[in-house]
Amino acid sequence: MLLFFTSHNTEFKCHRNDFLKFFVKICYYFANLYDTITKRLQIKTLKFSSFIFFIVLIFLVLDFVGYRLLTKSIQKSHEKDTQILFYKIKNDVDGMLSKLLYDYTKQKDILETKHQKVLNYLATSNQDPLSLNLKQIHDMINQGCKNKPYNIYISNKEYVIKNTTYLKDLNFNLSFAKREFDEHFTNNQIGVSTPIFEKSAKNFFSFSDSYYTKDKAGILQVSYNYPQTKIELESIREVLNNYPNIVEAKAFIKVNTGFINDLILKDFPSYKPTLEEIQKRIQEGQKVASTLKEKTIYSSEFIKDGVHFHALYFSTKSSIFDDTTIIFSIILDETAHLQEIQNVDYLFAILTVFGLIAIVIISLVRTKEITLSNQDRFIQSAMHELKTPLSIITLNNDLKKAQLGEDEYSNQIDSAVKILHKSYEDMEFMIKKGAEDYVVEILDLEEIVEERIEYFLKIASMNGRKIVSDINSECQVMMSKTELIRLIDNNISNAIKYSVPNSTIEILLRENKLQFKNFGVRIDNTNKIFSKYYRENNVVGGYGLGLNIVKNISQKYNIIFDVVSNSKNNEKNENIFIYLFKCHSDDIS
Repeated sequence: MLLFFTSHNTEFKCHRNDFLKFFVKICYYFANLYDTITKRLQIKTLKFSSFIFFIVLIFLVLDFVGYRLLTKSIQKSHEKDTQILFYKIKNDVDGMLSKLLYDYTKQKDILETKHQKVLNYLATSNQDPLSLNLKQIHDMINQGCKNKPYNIYISNKEYVIKNTTYLKDLNFNLSFAKREFDEHFTNNQIGVSTPIFEKSAKNFFSFSDSYYTKDKAGILQVSYNYPQTKIELESIREVLNNYPNIVEAKAFIKVNTGFINDLILKDFPSYKPTLEEIQKRIQEGQKVASTLKEKTIYSSEFIKDGVHFHALYFSTKSSIFDDTTIIFSIILDETAHLQEIQNVDYLFAILTVFGLIAIVIISLVRTKEITLSNQDRFIQSAMHELKTPLSIITLNNDLKKAQLGEDEYSNQIDSAVKILHKSYEDMEFMIKKGAEDYVVEILDLEEIVEERIEYFLKIASMNGRKIVSDINSECQVMMSKTELIRLIDNNISNAIKYSVPNSTIEILLRENKLQFKNFGVRIDNTNKIFSKYYRENNVVGGYGLGLNIVKNISQKYNIIFDVVSNSKNNEKNENIFIYLFKCHSDDIS
């Protein structure tokens, strides 16, 4: 059992992984398609949520159209298969019955002659026909015939067979055919029936009939068995057995006199029918004939015991006898077909629900996207308004320091300007991201880190923080100087902004490992801290862009980054941002 579960669990994981890979590919494909469309058509205002909304909308339309086409295709295919099956059965049976009726035309006179021989034999015998030994006359009428196809039946006044050479029919009641017997007696003729299907022998027989005395003491019959028909019937049944949805398949042979005989096409155990059953099948044949009336084909559906059935009826005139009609009746179990339709309905419903859920989610995402878009436009507008005054303040502060020298106020202005300048550069970097190709070059990591520490020393001092560094590295990195500066600046700026007053910020560089340590409020969500516009501390100002810029740059240059936030002596919290660079020498090796 454990092995079974493990193997199936492994298989499930494989399928799950395959599905995730496929889902990622789909997302990647739509993202690329979105980029291609917006670039080629030069559409700048088309939001990704709008693009996905139209894709989902198109999907729902295609889902509906596909559902209609698929259901129609299934229905047409089912109808076509049913018709092909129906006409195949009809053609096979029609061909078999045509041969059968042709054999009947040849056998009718022979059967009348043999019947007359038996009548003469009974007339010259001094014994009661009901107890007479029929072996001698039986051998006589079968002389020269293979397998003795002729049999003799003698019934009493109640039309019950009491003496026969075919013992299976002993005590069989013939009263259902009394009207035909009386008609033949009135016309002073020997009647010969068209081929009748016998359920006990699963084959066709023709029966001659007449009263064997003038006072109607009983009926004499002589039968003929059509041997070749049995082989053809078995062939038809083999075909039908390949279609488990066929519940019932019959053919009715209807003569203008009103006589109806049914042929069961689908295989069944042989048995001797009762008088009631014979009368019932005659009524069934009359009902089918009445249903068709002047129609050639008729189709209907009905439900019985909760199961859906489809009935097909088809009538055709015999090619041998004008007064004989062959009626076909096939009843199909529609359960499998309806289940297939139902599966399509379920699939359509599920896809539609997913589509509607997707539209709801997209609407929510679009609301968020519009908010972020408005925020981006505000930032762009703020940058535009910020650039000129920032330049004026910087210029005037530099002139003041040149004329009057540095003092506490000029240093505070210089520190504030640097902070503004850093924020301006962050926003400019975010806006130009993807639109500007920065020059990638070999940079000395130690030199850039020391340069940026020098830049922030005065800012840290004016904010009551102290920066200490331990720099020792020969690592050179292959990246853009602008992006490396943005990575370092945002870490130092955040350390100053979010550390407690009068604390020390430690910057450590050892070979390819750069580490920024500050003491401040604990970071609860170290994973989400790098998300765009996310801020854990809303008291301190900021746009929530800095660490997102750091994350994007790190991912671009395969820089491994991590955050550790823990308490020291239950007094102050230590936050450490760690970055592992790929040195240029490592890249070469």
